Amino acid sequence: MSAWMMKEIEREINRLRKWLKTQHQLSLPSGLDAEIAMKYRNWIYGDENGLKHSTASKEIRYLSAAWSAAERQQLIRQNPWVNLLRVGEHYCKYA
Repeated sequence: MSAWMMKEIEREINRLRKWLKTQHQLSLPSGLDAEIAMKYRNWIYGDENGLKHSTASKEIRYLSAAWSAAERQQLIRQNPWVNLLRVGEHYCKYA
């Protein structure tokens, strides 16, 4: 992995870390589950942070890749970024 890619992933993780602390008083990695990942995904795609849709998508891909690597190395039990609904989709329990 290139130094540039590592720097990008580090930046995305730091943004997530800051959001977790300010919004939920949680820390990584234990504070992140699928529900919190969905809330972060919704926030990152929202207008309040000023990111373009393509930038937000890239961030989620990088975070998912980092958590996938941690899962493969058995550092975490499950990647919370897997199977998140896409932006605009809504979960229906009875569908």
